[in-house]
Amino acid sequence: MNIKNIRCLLHVAETENISRSARELFIAQPALSRLIADAEKELGYPLFDRVGKKIVLNRNGVIFARHARDILDSWDDLHKELDESNQKPDLSLTVGAEACSQLLPSILQLFRFQQPDAAIQVISAYPLDFTKSDLDYLLKAASSSEKAAFAPNEVLLLQEEILLALPQDHPLNIEGEISYEDTLEYTYVLPSDSTSLGDTLSQYFNENNLTRPPHSTTVNNSFLQCEFVAKGLGISLIPARSWNYVHGNRSLVLKKIKGWDLKRVIWLSFNPSRYQSGLAKAFKQFLIRYFSTMDT
Repeated sequence: MNIKNIRCLLHVAETENISRSARELFIAQPALSRLIADAEKELGYPLFDRVGKKIVLNRNGVIFARHARDILDSWDDLHKELDESNQKPDLSLTVGAEACSQLLPSILQLFRFQQPDAAIQVISAYPLDFTKSDLDYLLKAASSSEKAAFAPNEVLLLQEEILLALPQDHPLNIEGEISYEDTLEYTYVLPSDSTSLGDTLSQYFNENNLTRPPHSTTVNNSFLQCEFVAKGLGISLIPARSWNYVHGNRSLVLKKIKGWDLKRVIWLSFNPSRYQSGLAKAFKQFLIRYFSTMDT
């Protein structure tokens, strides 16, 4: 059994239809059926069962498919590493951003000074499934209570408070602590639940039995959220450090809310089975250094 045969068997496993796989693989159907039979004979066990018009993996086939995918991943990694070893470096990088979209322009600008030939693609949405999107890295965020531990393929980058954001001339911009109840008479500009921060805030409201702001406008863009507050269209709840818009913007004031203990963490996630090029490894180290030097 060779690599081509393994790819064909996995294709049949995905389509569950020999005729369709034969058409898409440009193989005669009898030849594909014979390939399956030969593979089962070589392995000593049947891999597929027929269920109506479908051909589906049985228990043996599930075991085969799991190992076959690992074999193909290693085969692809072998070619990529050989290319890099022979001075054909992979200069492409795909980064997903569920969080930190405001910081990414500065991050990538600085990274390009080190890697001017890098071809970087950024995909920004929430949520992103990086195992399906074929990303090198994914920037994620969640409350520190929800995300208290990290897997080997996850790197903690930052922990930050969620603070109250006010226009410079707002009545709540006074000395001393502000209670959450004091803020509810004012209009809020909140992130929608379709955003990472909106999801975090909704969970915090529910877990702590807090009344959601009754007067609110919702937006799904962090720049708009900050701009609305700066224009005096409401107050808001925003991260203390990762929203670049706030730094140096004198029209916004950040204040703690009395009794709140809401923090969020930002981390870098990657698929451990995906090959990491030299460029990808350099980007990960660059991100770790970047966040370690952010002002506290």
